[in-house]
Parts: sequence; structure tokens; C-alpha cells
Amino acid sequence: MLQKKEFLGSIISDGALMGDYVQRTMDKGYISFESNPTNDTLVKIFHILKGWEETEPFELIFDGERLIQAGYMINPTINGVSYTKEEIDHVMKTKGLREVSHEIGDYAFIKGNVPLKFLISGSKEEIEKWASENNMNESEVKLVLSN
Repeated sequence: MLQKKEFLGSIISDGALMGDYVQRTMDKGYISFESNPTNDTLVKIFHILKGWEETEPFELIFDGERLIQAGYMINPTINGVSYTKEEIDHVMKTKGLREVSHEIGDYAFIKGNVPLKFLISGSKEEIEKWASENNMNESEVKLVLSN
């Protein structure tokens, strides 16, 4: 999951990615992920897809197995509607760049909120580092990442 750095403060304050904040109308209420990535192609091009500066995305990697064990349903569709990666290639082509969708994992969706406690340890460390650099209360951040 990639987020814009400017949203990290509110994500940390919420303690979760919130499905209600999703901007794409069709995805409202769902958090979207790249399922089982085998490389970092999406991470490298995400800023292009969103029209952001290259330094703006922040990667959050969640432990899918722990989410499933906790009862979260990881869905390949939203209400039975499948999403293709054609939009990725369309954006890349309009910018004169090569098609990359074949290098990116399929979409996966979780309805509702996804607590930060399900992040892998490396992502938690990156959030703690970002929070420290942005003068957030260190003990509050650690609490959010563990609960």
C-alpha cells in the first residue's frame, strides 16, 4: 500500500488506514493493495500514476497472513467487480513510458479499516523514523503500531 507522506500524520493518529477516506468513488469503504508483489515496480512508478512528486509516496507493507488470522477478508473484487491494471498502462503510455502492468501484482481489497498493528516490522520502523523526523510523540506512535 502506498500513501502520500502528507497523510501519514493523520493515518498514525487514526491508527489505521481508513476505507472512508478513499478518494476513488468506486472504491469507497475499501482499502486497495497490491497482492503478493514480486518486485518494486509499483513503488517506483506510483508517483507517476498519481501525479505526485517522486519523493511523496510512502510504502506501507501489511502482513496478509496476520490480517487473515485476525478475521480480515482479503477480496479480489469490490462487490463482485474486478479491477484490471489497464489503467496503469494507459497512464504510462500517455506519458510516453513503457507498459508495466504485467510486472505488478493483482489488486486486493479489504473493506473497512486496516490497523497499523498489522504492518510488517520494517514498515513500522519506517513510520517511527518518519514520526521522529516530524516531531510526533514517540511513545504514542509505538502504542499505535502495537495495538
